[in-house]
Amino acid sequence: MSTKPVILGDPHLGRRFTKGVPVERRGQREQLVREDFVRRLDPKGASTHICLGDLFDKPQVDYDTLLFAAQAYMAAAYANPRTIFYLLQGNHDDSRDLAEVTAWDVFGQLVRGVQNVRCVIEPVAVAGVGLLLPWHPTKSASDQLEVAANMAGAFNRMGISVGITTAYGHWDVDPRSPSHNLIPTKELAALGITKAYTGHVHLPSTFKRDGVEVEVVGSMQPYAQGEDGGQCAGSVQYRTFCINGLEDLLVDDPQALSNVCVRLQLQPGEQFEGEVPDCLSFDIQRVRPVEEEPAGEVSLDGFDTTAAARAALDEHDIIPEVRDQIDQRWRETFGAEG
Repeated sequence: MSTKPVILGDPHLGRRFTKGVPVERRGQREQLVREDFVRRLDPKGASTHICLGDLFDKPQVDYDTLLFAAQAYMAAAYANPRTIFYLLQGNHDDSRDLAEVTAWDVFGQLVRGVQNVRCVIEPVAVAGVGLLLPWHPTKSASDQLEVAANMAGAFNRMGISVGITTAYGHWDVDPRSPSHNLIPTKELAALGITKAYTGHVHLPSTFKRDGVEVEVVGSMQPYAQGEDGGQCAGSVQYRTFCINGLEDLLVDDPQALSNVCVRLQLQPGEQFEGEVPDCLSFDIQRVRPVEEEPAGEVSLDGFDTTAAARAALDEHDIIPEVRDQIDQRWRETFGAEG
């Protein structure tokens, strides 16, 4: 068996697609998601299969979706008894309301008796695989990593070499993101991690930070414009067209967009008068004109900072002793004339 894990990006089962979807095609996209999900549960001979979080689109999904997910995983597990299926908890799976029972919680109970399906809700170090670091509503990514590192250290002290250089998580990757779920690359590097895989961000990408190569796997399918990185080109695509580009394409092949979510951008004054093409969804976006405004002139001639400050202070009823202290500090800083 292959020791390289098969990785599954965020499936988001239970998501509904209605915006711009023709009535006669309602439900088709949901079915495509399910079919793609079942295909991607095939480990292709690998000993490990890892879902990087967000099995579900939200903490509460319908019973049909919940049962489908459990049955699909159980079928894959029984068909591949030598493969261990790990599922990381994602931020769409769990709830920040710690008392809420979620679809993810119920799913975990449904597959509990299947030995080779394991829901990862706490950090774990798996020898030969890596650190598995789920999203948690109250514990930060750094806190989660510290727990996993202590676990790996305990193995090493017992003489069990885990040989971990890879981590799997459900992290934010933009450095401007809140620190709670930001990928802790410095801490990963300090532990000897050289490669990290993450879900959560839907557009696939790769980058290197603090010596760690990070692969953003992307969602199982693109679910919005701007998320299509080719991860599902065979069945679902998101594409943006201008009028001429759309018309030219359809002249050559009227069925060219049958598996495409189309966004048509209209310039100011343009109108779309053609027929809606055969596509998964059709959305019109009107481009707003960019109005160039002349830069305004700013002049400080005649502006008296001291007078403005005194006028502002005069608007408030400040006791004389405090006002004297303020005026004295002002003179010391800006001089007698301000």
